[in-house]
Amino acid sequence: MCFQIQKTLCHLLNYSPQVITQYPTKLPTFPTPIIAFPVPDQRPLREIAALKTLKKLKKQDSVVICATWYPEGFLCWLADIPYVVLAHGTEILPAKNQIKRIIWESLKNRVLIKAKLVIANSQYTGEVVKKISRKIRVVSIPLAVDLEKFVPGDRLKAKKSFDASE
Repeated sequence: MCFQIQKTLCHLLNYSPQVITQYPTKLPTFPTPIIAFPVPDQRPLREIAALKTLKKLKKQDSVVICATWYPEGFLCWLADIPYVVLAHGTEILPAKNQIKRIIWESLKNRVLIKAKLVIANSQYTGEVVKKISRKIRVVSIPLAVDLEKFVPGDRLKAKKSFDASE
């Protein structure tokens, strides 16, 4: 998925993004430079440290890929740094709580509108994002499956191993 996102961003934004992670030991092989920065595990210390790092990146020509609109996209929005948001689905749907709907929806909309790009994991999610605002630039990249790791097997045997009913 990372390679497909990188390829899409190269095509749409005309340059290759850098990937920033708080887990440098778990980095995949990736064809662009990778910057790793350590942040604390505790919230809100993690977000404060990330915001400070993002403000330093503002001086560079960087685009940050955010796993979700909150907290990653929100932090980039606060740091006023270019970012791309990955939209998974439920975090994009309207909040059910009335108070959350008033504050959260307004904040989410601002973060998504300011994003250079929103990458939806399905056509449906892409349509949900488009309904928020016509100003949002969105592209859908369906989730991929590694067919060498995930192959159809004996369904009955699998159900028995998980103690699932027929």
